[in-house]
Amino acid sequence: MKNSISNKIIFWLNNIDSNSKKIARSMIAVGSFIFLSKTFGAFKEMAIAWRYGVSETVDAYLFVLSLVLWPIGIWYSVISAVIIPLDAKFRENNNDKLKRFHGELLGATILFGIVITVIMWFGFPWLLKQSFIGFNLKSVGLSLRIASVLIWIVPIAFVSRLFSTGIMSNGRMVNSIFEGSIPLAILLFVLFIDSGINPLIWGTLLGFVIEIFLSFTFLRRIGGVNGLYMHFRSEYWQQFLTGFGIIFLGQSLLSFTTIIDQFFASNLGVGALSYLGYTNRILSLVLAIGATAIGRSMLPVLSKVYYQGNSKIGKLVLSWSGFLFLLGLVVATLGMYLSPQIVEIIFQRGAFTSTDTVYVAGLLQYGFTQVPFYFVSMILIQTLLSQSLVRSVALISGINLLVKLASAWFLVPSMGLNGLLLSTSAMYVVSMIFSLIVFLKRLRYNN
Repeated sequence: MKNSISNKIIFWLNNIDSNSKKIARSMIAVGSFIFLSKTFGAFKEMAIAWRYGVSETVDAYLFVLSLVLWPIGIWYSVISAVIIPLDAKFRENNNDKLKRFHGELLGATILFGIVITVIMWFGFPWLLKQSFIGFNLKSVGLSLRIASVLIWIVPIAFVSRLFSTGIMSNGRMVNSIFEGSIPLAILLFVLFIDSGINPLIWGTLLGFVIEIFLSFTFLRRIGGVNGLYMHFRSEYWQQFLTGFGIIFLGQSLLSFTTIIDQFFASNLGVGALSYLGYTNRILSLVLAIGATAIGRSMLPVLSKVYYQGNSKIGKLVLSWSGFLFLLGLVVATLGMYLSPQIVEIIFQRGAFTSTDTVYVAGLLQYGFTQVPFYFVSMILIQTLLSQSLVRSVALISGINLLVKLASAWFLVPSMGLNGLLLSTSAMYVVSMIFSLIVFLKRLRYNN
């Protein structure tokens, strides 16, 4: 009986589609890199909880950081979604022209990052003083001090994320390790520098500086740095901007969900942002490992498969969707059951009390409900992007935003932060359903 089962497993492994093997190998590699990076992140969160606990300091830092990272996250999502398929389509036949385009894109990225930084320099003082933010004078002053440093992350991170996209487009995934330099720098500063908020803000800034240095050095070593041009004459700009504009709209809409969380939580009293931040930090350890591994491993393979005209893409995507949904259910079930122990191990020390552990563990159980839907939604979105269905992705992002806003508006008054986390789960359920509908229609059309 055992021999029969083992023979079946061996037969199945030997007959896996070659593209599935590529995805699996890449997913394991990226997952391992992300796990290492997120391990640094987990230790960083332990240190922050030990040093600061649930406080106005953490509230202010997380609020400002989320706003600073907002355009960076949009930029990263958009350029990776546009550049990787573009490279897969044109690299073999027009490599020299493509190199020139990448040099021009680097120049445009630097300019764009500077513009966003200037906007934030003038925008933060106005925004933080608005009544709908819900901050008292002390929190406003602290937030302004934090913002005066963290806004300089923007131009650095814009270029760094472009380098990361170049690394992935060249079939390498080591950029996932480089991202671990950010939490590692914060960890070291929090542990060894005792000076109020300074360890958080300066550790964060230094982490991004280290990341861009590592990304640039590696990309140059593999021949992915193609100069810097400030004259934008490449013939690929039209195709890039067509995809960029639509995906930018979609990602901007979707990214508002993070801002929605911050605004709703900021009006739930002192400590609410801290509690939400600690909960999301644990969730991100799971979601980032899964989603980043999915996105970074599947988009390059699916783009290449699609442009080569492989007819097996439907079976490939549906098989992986089913597997990742089941995996997500297992992760969510274990996460809900082990939430108290997870929070206690990671956070409960120093200023983070047992009362805080109970509250965050309860929030975490609600947060884990999103995991299976998130995993499947990510693989389907990557599939649609690999087929250049950017308008469909933008439409789905708009629907997601409406679902998130409506469900939060309905659930938060009665359920507080629990309702806010459930609204995210509702959003990913809808995202999964609409993405699957679009994919199946496209599959029937191609056949």
